[in-house]
Amino acid sequence: MRLRVLSVALLILVLAAVGGLVLVKRKQCQMAAEYVPGELPVLHTVPEFELKNSEGSPVTRESLLGKVWVADLIFTTCADTCPAMTRRMAAIHDDYRDRPGLNFVSVSVNPNYDRPNVLSDYAEYYNADVNRWHFLTGTLEAVTDMSMNGLMIGNKDNPVDHSTYFVLVDDACRVRGYYDGKDEDAVKKLRADVDRLLSGEGEG
Repeated sequence: MRLRVLSVALLILVLAAVGGLVLVKRKQCQMAAEYVPGELPVLHTVPEFELKNSEGSPVTRESLLGKVWVADLIFTTCADTCPAMTRRMAAIHDDYRDRPGLNFVSVSVNPNYDRPNVLSDYAEYYNADVNRWHFLTGTLEAVTDMSMNGLMIGNKDNPVDHSTYFVLVDDACRVRGYYDGKDEDAVKKLRADVDRLLSGEGEG
């Protein structure tokens, strides 16, 4: 009798597992059917934040609403990855100078050193239009929150060991893509996706 009960219970578990797989597969098919070619995925919504730019003025989520922006993490004393990332960002910044709808956000992950005056010198070195390219700093807590929960490319345990990805954010502060800043093809795709958002083609 006990063996029969165990056999029935096992059969029920197997059927439940199979049913679960069918439901998952069906959901995947529904998602595939709902996908609209040409649209960029909505990956995440950037939550509220407040940091200071190189002029010492606050920059918030609200101040970036209505603008497409490209973001990354940097720190000014970095001797390798950050200068390469910033040069790539500067190239995009220069090529889109006549597109006021596009902004740039570089968040320092070493805020104890990268005060606004330090970031101001850094911005000047890269010939940045600080009205559109925001070099941001703040408390370590605020910066960590932005890198981890806002952009989702930070490192909580060692903030300066940060990601080399660019993040594309739309005019509703929704993340639409991540692009390896060390990969030339990925940066080309970033440019193409920026164009799509600015033209309205990639709206989701």
